[in-house]
Amino acid sequence: MTTNTTTETLKKPAHTSTRRWKGRSICQHTTRPALNALKSSAQDVKPWILSIDDDEDFSGALKLRLQTQGYDVVRAFAVDTGYQFAFDFEPAAILLDLNLPTGSGEELLSQLRYHPETAHIPILVVTGMNEPGLERRILAAGAYAFFRKPISHTSLLEALQKANNDGSSV
Repeated sequence: MTTNTTTETLKKPAHTSTRRWKGRSICQHTTRPALNALKSSAQDVKPWILSIDDDEDFSGALKLRLQTQGYDVVRAFAVDTGYQFAFDFEPAAILLDLNLPTGSGEELLSQLRYHPETAHIPILVVTGMNEPGLERRILAAGAYAFFRKPISHTSLLEALQKANNDGSSV
């Protein structure tokens, strides 16, 4: 078992996924077959993008835009759910907001970069935060790209295509 001060990652059994976020067990479920069915059908047709953002309107509009470009989007509205979905869905890329009510998007970025199962996934940060030095810090932490809201959908699509051309998962 690997232990970090804020998150423990446990080896997952064959049909269940158990992760710990800030000492809490999250998303222990029996819906693994349903997730696998979704994942299989998505891999056959469209690449999955995981959007972790608490703004349902923003992520809904983003989902519609990306679907018109050949992507499918799984949305998570909380840090612990997004963390779990990164393992369950094995997304081609992750769109991550930093300012989430249930935890730090920056900490989530760090945890996803740390774990061998998710370290290869390009993470594109999309945030409304305007803190000095934030972009430099987030890119240094391992984000593939950084966008401030409101975002240019053209720039986002170009970044997703570039991630694909760079040999990343997209």
